[in-house]
Amino acid sequence: MHWRYLRLGEGPPVLWLTGGLRRAALGYDFLERLGANHRVLAPDYPPVTHFAEFDDGVSAILRAEGIERCDLAGQSYGGLLAQAFLAAHPEQIRRLVLSSSGPADYGRPWAPFLSLAAAAARVLPKRLSAGLLLAGLSGLLPTTSDPDGQWSELFATLFSMN
Repeated sequence: MHWRYLRLGEGPPVLWLTGGLRRAALGYDFLERLGANHRVLAPDYPPVTHFAEFDDGVSAILRAEGIERCDLAGQSYGGLLAQAFLAAHPEQIRRLVLSSSGPADYGRPWAPFLSLAAAAARVLPKRLSAGLLLAGLSGLLPTTSDPDGQWSELFATLFSMN
């Protein structure tokens, strides 16, 4: 099986697993920015049919690059793959970052407004955008799921403007 991948930047290694469109170059602008401070490896996915084939390919890329431990990030479908790779190789992964990896829920009435929200986030002041996002995320948590406030504290730290 032939594997292609992007290699960008220098610094702590990050293995980036892209979404279901299977082509890392679709996120090149983001990967280039990530590569400003990290060594980014982002594979394209060949047509494999079993996780073992995916695992073999990604592991071969890491070996070829001389990477024993890395951060692992997965976006959308790549988040599913990242979780499986972490489960198979916990000793190789320093931390896991997931983006848009939850189940799709297209039945919600707010779904069509996501593009509008993304556009607004680009033009609103950063502090206001972060505050609105924090309020929205905090509102998704049922009060019983955060009795000690740890999730709320985590969200506040993630979106801190300091």
